[in-house]
Amino acid sequence: MLKPLKQVASGSTDTARALKAARDELKALQRTQADVNSFAALKQGSLQTAQALATAQQKASSYARSIARAGAPTREMVEGFNKAVAGSRALKERLDGQRTSLQQLRNKLQAAGISTRDLDAQNRRLREGIASANGAIDKQTAKLEANSRKKRQIAGIKARKDKLMGVAGPTAAMGATGAAYAYGIFNAAKAPLDEGKHYETEMNRTAALGLGEKSTQEAIKFAKDMKTFGTSQLTNLELMRDGLTIFADAHHAEMVAPTLSKMKFANEALFGSEAGEENTKKFMDMLKVVELRGGLKDEKAFHDQADMIQRIITATGGRVQGSEWLNVIKTGGVAAKGMGNEAFYYNLEPLVQEMGGHRVGTAMMSAYSNLYQGRTTKRAAGNLANLGLVDESRVKHDKVGQVSFLDVGALKGSEIFRRDQFEWMEKVLLPQLAKKGITSDDKIIDAIGSIFSNRTGSNLFAQMYLQRAQIHKNAALNAGADGIDSLNSKAMGTASGKELEMQAKLHDAYLEMSVVLMPLYSAALVKITEVIKGVVQWVQNNRQTAEWIAKIVIAVGLLAGVFGGLALVMASLIGPFAVLQYGLALFGVAIGPVGLAIAALVAGLVAGVVLIIMNWDKVKGFFLGLWAEITQGFSGGIAGIMATIANFSPLGLFYRAFAGVMSWFGVDLPTRFSEFGGMILDGLITGITSRLGKVKDAIVDVGDATIAWFKEKLDIHSPSRVFAQLGGYTMAGLAVGLSAASSQPLAAMQAMSNGLIQVGTNGITAGAQGISVDSRPPVSAISMAAYAPAGGNTYEINIHPPAGLDERAIARLVSAEIDRRDRARSVRGRSGLYDNDHG
Repeated sequence: MLKPLKQVASGSTDTARALKAARDELKALQRTQADVNSFAALKQGSLQTAQALATAQQKASSYARSIARAGAPTREMVEGFNKAVAGSRALKERLDGQRTSLQQLRNKLQAAGISTRDLDAQNRRLREGIASANGAIDKQTAKLEANSRKKRQIAGIKARKDKLMGVAGPTAAMGATGAAYAYGIFNAAKAPLDEGKHYETEMNRTAALGLGEKSTQEAIKFAKDMKTFGTSQLTNLELMRDGLTIFADAHHAEMVAPTLSKMKFANEALFGSEAGEENTKKFMDMLKVVELRGGLKDEKAFHDQADMIQRIITATGGRVQGSEWLNVIKTGGVAAKGMGNEAFYYNLEPLVQEMGGHRVGTAMMSAYSNLYQGRTTKRAAGNLANLGLVDESRVKHDKVGQVSFLDVGALKGSEIFRRDQFEWMEKVLLPQLAKKGITSDDKIIDAIGSIFSNRTGSNLFAQMYLQRAQIHKNAALNAGADGIDSLNSKAMGTASGKELEMQAKLHDAYLEMSVVLMPLYSAALVKITEVIKGVVQWVQNNRQTAEWIAKIVIAVGLLAGVFGGLALVMASLIGPFAVLQYGLALFGVAIGPVGLAIAALVAGLVAGVVLIIMNWDKVKGFFLGLWAEITQGFSGGIAGIMATIANFSPLGLFYRAFAGVMSWFGVDLPTRFSEFGGMILDGLITGITSRLGKVKDAIVDVGDATIAWFKEKLDIHSPSRVFAQLGGYTMAGLAVGLSAASSQPLAAMQAMSNGLIQVGTNGITAGAQGISVDSRPPVSAISMAAYAPAGGNTYEINIHPPAGLDERAIARLVSAEIDRRDRARSVRGRSGLYDNDHG
């Protein structure tokens, strides 16, 4: 609504600027016109001065000639001459001044774009420009006056709007207060009920794990009694249930629950809700790894590993997922489970990130089996012995003195190897290789490959050697990051942490409130359910009555919706109507008729409600009639449905009103639109069928006339003598043509026969001159039975697939084998020297 005000203000500014520009243009045009007029007057004056000068000069010349002839001039002659000369001089000075002024004006006019060669045309153009400028000034002045009037109108409209809004304010405040009370009561009850329902669901989900009634109740009580910072009772119960799901043991779940609570709170407080939830999920995925590595034997064992996991998540953002760590455990076996915690979590992190959990675990177990357990080859064992990496007392030799096999623990530094293979490489392997003079990267890699009997173990150690700097860096980063306790301490001092604590306690308060509200809510639900059941039973026993009640309820509901909405509109109509009135007035819409129209509409609706109430019997009868018509129409199949839709369409309703009006004038029309349409179509059909006979007669007449014309022109009888004669002519002409041309094909055939005879004669002669003719009998037929499988193309293929093999893959292999055999048979058939057309 501020837009019109802004437009008026902006329009006034623009109009004022345009008015000033028009006035400036007018002044410039007027000055130019004055210069043009001055130039014309000055030019005319200079012409007159030039003429006067010429006259004066002639007069002076006349005196001079008279003085010369007289010899002794008279006084009068001298005075006349002097006077004439003085006059000429004065005129000459005036003319020079006029010419100087003319040149200055000419330059000035040329600068203004005015040519002095056609002053009349320039004057006309200036007059037109001045007239145009005056018109623009008048237009802008009128526009300014209109804007001023608009401002005054807007000021009056705004005053009336403010007055009406003053009345609407208290009414709106009363309505808003009531709505706020209702919403506040509903919202106050909703939050506790939601908390209670969620907690109740978690309790039942915990009981559904099947740990037994006693263990379930103990776990729920433990979660409820936990005194944690930043987590609610509901959150603690969720964490407890997660622990029960992973460990399947209530004691272990209770042992880890406080640590999990700290972890969850610290991550959400310091990393935000979304990232904190993601970190919590990554942490929970690692719990199975902790269990498999013996982290549940006591609280300290669990806390140590959990703290390391949190450090890795803090330092790296959890780049290595829990599933990859679990793969290390699954494939690494005792080699992975026997590692120290720091070696497993800190040192392996960059290797697992690069190679994946499966490959790292498999390689670790291979290296463990080769070096620690001694399951290796003679060559590898010999290389270990040669490099001084085994305890000779635990080495077995064969008869020729070569290393036969290694006992368990024969590896030098085996205890270090068992707890950390990377540490063994750095503290035992590399120093021993250096003693042997092996220090370059390529020789060290070769030496590592020589002490393993498989490439998986050697590749792991080669990667550890090449990435030892990265492993040290990542291990230092992981070890130096904050764990659970340090993160929790930091989080408790932050505003986010205190906010989470406040929210947790608020949810606990909701939970306590739900203890009071939930029974009432449940009881209310039971009562409502009983009422609904009673209604359902009554409806089942009273189908017809229920149907009528449903119809009435729908009708009343629609009316209540319409009139209730109008009542609400009326309750808040004063303010919005003031705004509407204000806005319409701003946009130039006449407010009087709109206000009257709205008032008439409201009054009409109110009057309509009163009339409906007063004449309910008649209204009810009218609606029952309409319902009966609709029911009858929809029970009449597709035609009835289409007729009903047509009758109650906007066009059909308009037709009903029109038929009612026409009945006042004595014109009877069908009461339904579909009946009216049916009458139209019936009339159309009657008209068409009534004229079909005439159309048929016309066609027959045309056919008879055509046949008669042909008979007359061709003298046709039955059978037609004319066409019989034409047919005879045609066949006779064909016979003549065939007889005349028959010699040509015969001559061609004779020539071809002579040529064949000549060729045969020449060939025989050539044979007699030295060309031998093969007179042996033809190649005897070879039986196809040798190349065809007995019994036709029948193959017996027995396949015994292993379990899990894809049936479609088997089908493809069978099809390929059959195709191969068919191709081989075809090749044998093509390469055989036999007659395919034989007998």
